[in-house]
Amino acid sequence: MAFVVPGLVCVATGILFLVFTDAEDNRTVSKKPDAAKATLDRHQIIRAFTILAMTMTCAGFIAQGFLVALPKIFSERVALAGFEGITGTSSLVTLALLVGASGQLLGGRLAEHYSIKYVYLFMYVLMIPLAVASAYLVGAPLVVAAASFQLVLASSLPAENCLVARFCPDGWHARAYGAKFVLALGVASLAVPITGLIRDSTGGFFWFFVALAGCAALVVCFALFLPRAGPEAVSKSEAAIPVAGPAE
Repeated sequence: MAFVVPGLVCVATGILFLVFTDAEDNRTVSKKPDAAKATLDRHQIIRAFTILAMTMTCAGFIAQGFLVALPKIFSERVALAGFEGITGTSSLVTLALLVGASGQLLGGRLAEHYSIKYVYLFMYVLMIPLAVASAYLVGAPLVVAAASFQLVLASSLPAENCLVARFCPDGWHARAYGAKFVLALGVASLAVPITGLIRDSTGGFFWFFVALAGCAALVVCFALFLPRAGPEAVSKSEAAIPVAGPAE
């Protein structure tokens, strides 16, 4: 039922989305050229998307592995009064994920006011010490570290999505985000068996957290080579703000 009930909610939400979304999107898209995109040539776009493909795959491995492993990690390493058993462990996992969810707001705010590229880099730089610390922590400190890790991970997503849009040619946004989710949810789903393999072969999650730190370090290394996309900050009055259609 833990799968059936959320699944039914997702199906119902999808049906409501279809009902309340127009089949034909008649809204217009601003034709004013984006000041940042105007400075990019074809080679820079290809370079940017090649790099982003690598970073998004690594990010997907981190997200998928962490989400799958967290309940088992808490059940083995966290013993807090009132949080025993499946219900207690699930409550702690839920708490960590709820704290992390606010990262979408934090990351969006940062991406609005600072360089998108460096916000993206900064979040993954922060993940490295958090992952290494989590490899050693137990109890309440581990819960705090895990919530902080999820917060930083979620904070990177708005900047990542902005980077995809920034380097994406007009008219290709839906394809670009489709490719992003294939990498982040499809290819990166290999993190699930890999996480189990690490746990079974080592008897714990120390090397799992080391692997997360390694993936975050790879994202940093790749993202450093993203090309500059012109002015990082464009005022709201000057920016071309495309209106996303239903597919986007």
